[in-house]
Amino acid sequence: MIGWVVVMAKPGPRRDASAVSRRAFLIAATAAGIAGTQGARAKGARQSADRAGPGSSTYKMGILGTGNIAERAVIMPARDVPELSIEAVGSRTAQRGREYADRHRIPRSLDYEALISDPAIDIVYIALPVSLHADWSVRAMEAGKHVLCEKPLASNTEEAVKVADAMRKSGRVYMEAFHYPYHPFARRVRDILDTRAIGAMVSVDASLDIPAQKMPPNNIRRQFALGGGVLMDAGCYPVRALLDILGNFERVVDARADIDSADPQVDMTMSATLTFAGGRQGRLHTTFLATDKLRMNVTVHGERGTLAIDSLFVPQSGGALRLDWEGHSYSEKADSSPSYLFQLRELVRCIRDGAPVLTSADNGILTMRAIDAIYTKAGLRLRGTT
Repeated sequence: MIGWVVVMAKPGPRRDASAVSRRAFLIAATAAGIAGTQGARAKGARQSADRAGPGSSTYKMGILGTGNIAERAVIMPARDVPELSIEAVGSRTAQRGREYADRHRIPRSLDYEALISDPAIDIVYIALPVSLHADWSVRAMEAGKHVLCEKPLASNTEEAVKVADAMRKSGRVYMEAFHYPYHPFARRVRDILDTRAIGAMVSVDASLDIPAQKMPPNNIRRQFALGGGVLMDAGCYPVRALLDILGNFERVVDARADIDSADPQVDMTMSATLTFAGGRQGRLHTTFLATDKLRMNVTVHGERGTLAIDSLFVPQSGGALRLDWEGHSYSEKADSSPSYLFQLRELVRCIRDGAPVLTSADNGILTMRAIDAIYTKAGLRLRGTT
């Protein structure tokens, strides 16, 4: 069990957050449709487990794409997951694939089709541009592979539904790589909210701002045809946080975008307000144009207090929370272990044991519905449309 670093606590009533008991990890795993697909996924998981064997290191992963994210998300953390090994990388060009494989000491380099067809590969990690996520996820599952796919899982809701359908038909494990929910810090946030120390939730503010120098004009995240836009990239994190905390949204009240001077359909900044059950509001802000440093903040406002969370989306980068209620306060810092490590460990567990997936394709549909509704309200086209 990961230990918690207590920074400050003042005496308070019995509902003090320090007395919270940690709940089971899968408290939030009842996403739409998950129960109906559990049997098929468990069957597929047992088939993989039979080949791998308990405690073995034979779940072999192939990486589809040669982007930088793969090193942080799977290559480095896989070194601490003995049940998982990186077997191959898939690239559009043979030379680039060989160079990437050599640099990261990956045994083989293949093209995309060969990688998903390779009988030695158990899991495909998809690190391609967003516009390619849904198609290659479906193709990989149809080829009998489990899938870990970078977020968001698709360009729009229609594509997300196709991914979920393929997940059900194939019986494979599908995990959208929203890594932060797998970190113990995210569980702790949920536990503290469940104490209701701040009273009934009234609203949530969530933001993720990226410095402008990190997003040059030629970046794929600024290309509409590739699923670009800040809401699709950084912004999907605050969207996911609002849904995780408040449940499914009812409607988008307003949405305002600052567009890219090079493409009027690409949002460089997005602000939106969503309504949830009981009149609660979720407000999000995200930008590629921050003037100083990366900022990731979530604040939950309740009738009797607030919970302020720093770096929820990357807990290992200074994650911290502060609970203030009725004259009392309580603070914690997150464990510094990488969220990607916890994600890979959970991926192995879901495949091996048939456990439900917290960030499944069904869960991803809910995220894409919110993203599509925000784009529509802001007067921008949905990604993946012409």
